[in-house]
Amino acid sequence: MTSAFENKECTLMEDGWSNIHNEPVIASYLHADGKSYFLKAQECGSNKKTAEFCTMFTEKSIKLVEEKYKAKLISVVTDNENKMDKLCQLLVKERSDLIVYGCTVYWLNLLAQDISPVATVKHVVEIQKYFKNHH
Repeated sequence: MTSAFENKECTLMEDGWSNIHNEPVIASYLHADGKSYFLKAQECGSNKKTAEFCTMFTEKSIKLVEEKYKAKLISVVTDNENKMDKLCQLLVKERSDLIVYGCTVYWLNLLAQDISPVATVKHVVEIQKYFKNHH
């Protein structure tokens, strides 16, 4: 996989979620040539999932992409959680060469919630909760 990214323009994607025990997890993916690849994931453990912790995780991911995979990183995309917005601000200060932004799909999801019937949204949320709590 290492040579697949050499000298290619790539986007680093950062995402976070909670496992079934409600413990925070952060993951990194690399997107190049129309395909996405899993890089790494980390449970936060005793660390709080703060903007600073997420920034440190992202900086390590950037180093991995640039040093191990020798890719040309052009952008970083995150979810739109408040701490990730702060991560974007911190990252832009350190790396003005990168385009750093939140996930557009998340914004579209919020828009869809605004225009979707409330009963339908509630039903979808109940299904999602079931799968989250049982798998």
